[in-house]
Amino acid sequence: MIVSTTVYIIIMCSIAALLFTPLIAGYILKKEFKLAPIWIFCALLAPINWYTPSIITVSDCGVYNKDVTLFPTTVNGIDIKYGKHLYVFNKSTTPIVVQDIAYGNVSDSDRVPLTTIAPENFATVNTVKIDYIFEQPDKSISSKSGGAVKTVLFCKN
Repeated sequence: MIVSTTVYIIIMCSIAALLFTPLIAGYILKKEFKLAPIWIFCALLAPINWYTPSIITVSDCGVYNKDVTLFPTTVNGIDIKYGKHLYVFNKSTTPIVVQDIAYGNVSDSDRVPLTTIAPENFATVNTVKIDYIFEQPDKSISSKSGGAVKTVLFCKN
C-alpha cells in the first residue's frame, strides 16, 4: 500500500497517540497498570518507521511526488521492499542525478556513488532520505563530529 508522506505522518502520530494515552491516563489517575505490552509495541514501531521505504516520482524537472510504502508492494513491475534505501522513478524527459555532498572530514566510504537516472527509468538509492530535492544545497553546515554527508537530487543539464 502506497500513501503520501502526509498520510504516513498522520498514521504514525495516531499510533503514537494510541500508545501514550494509557501512559498519560495512568499518570494522571495514578493507577497501577502493566506497561510491558506498550513498551514492546514502541520498540517495534521504531524500526518499522526507520526502514519504511520512500518513493520519489519525478514527473518533470523540479516537479515530484514523495510517497511512502506501508507494506511491500510492486510499482511498475519493481518490487518495493523494506530496507535502508529509497526508490527514485524518473518519469520526465530529462536525466536526473542523485549525488552525495561531503561537508568537513568525511571519507569516501561514507558516500553514495553518483547515480544518473535516465528518462523513464528508476534507481534504488542506498540512503534513507534525500536532503535536497531540486534545491541548491548549503555551502556549509554545522556538525559536531567534524563532517556530514547530504544527498542531493537534481536535473542533469
